[in-house]
Amino acid sequence: MPSLAPALEARLQVLRVLWFAQLASVGIFTVVCALLAHAGTLGVDDPTLAGSLRRLFVILAFTFVLVASWWRRSFVESPANPVYLPVDRGGGRYGVVPSTAILGRLQVNCIIVWALSEGVAILGLVLGVLSRDLVEFLPFAAVAVALLYIHRPTAWPLERVSQAIS
Repeated sequence: MPSLAPALEARLQVLRVLWFAQLASVGIFTVVCALLAHAGTLGVDDPTLAGSLRRLFVILAFTFVLVASWWRRSFVESPANPVYLPVDRGGGRYGVVPSTAILGRLQVNCIIVWALSEGVAILGLVLGVLSRDLVEFLPFAAVAVALLYIHRPTAWPLERVSQAIS
């Protein structure tokens, strides 16, 4: 199957580009937050409301981190065979996804985990804009970058999936 390898590599390249775009968006959010915080046109003047929003966004960000980690472990990493993704066959029985569906399912799971990671930065952006303070945004940005690094394309079993399919 010589025509399959270039198609697989193209799909893997799309994943790499998506990951990089989500990583780059954190940098864009930093610039936007700095500009809007400096302009001072938006924001919350009530310190009680600002404190409540800060606590809410920290809890939401922590939830995103937990869900991203859980999602990856639950839907991608099978201890029995790291190449195949587990699938529920009903009644507590698990099997493996057919090789033709592995890459598609891996792509979906990568994108979900990366979106959750980027969501942390979005929460920070909103908090930074509402508080008119870039410093409020920076911890969220750092966590988002760390999550995206942890879940980078080379950390996923992309090559093993590619070899299993071809």
